[in-house]
Amino acid sequence: MSSYRGIDLFGSGPHRFVVRGIEQRAVSHVAPGVDGERITPMGRSNRRIDQSGTLVGDDIASLEAQRGAIESAMDGQPGDLVDDVGRTHERVVMLVFDTEQVRRIGPRLAMDYQVRYAQVQP
Repeated sequence: MSSYRGIDLFGSGPHRFVVRGIEQRAVSHVAPGVDGERITPMGRSNRRIDQSGTLVGDDIASLEAQRGAIESAMDGQPGDLVDDVGRTHERVVMLVFDTEQVRRIGPRLAMDYQVRYAQVQP
């Protein structure tokens, strides 16, 4: 079961995570009369983690309550993220939470979503 800061925010429906890589940030300098270019390392980037899934509820109020809890967790403070296969990612900040149109799946309602996280100083 996944969680963000120990809270199951997305457990009402299926979801998956994609853990991206990191890169070395660098600035290149080219000077007249110098062969090639000089590269100055600027540190590593944050690791991007993407999540997509579906919130499921019995009615609109249930979906809105789930959305409200997720949006409340978007306060810029890092926390632990446990993904769908049990990996723990430390120092993760939720940056983007985007939802789609509400749709009916049988007797219940569903809302697809995407989340983008940044793992700071991985």
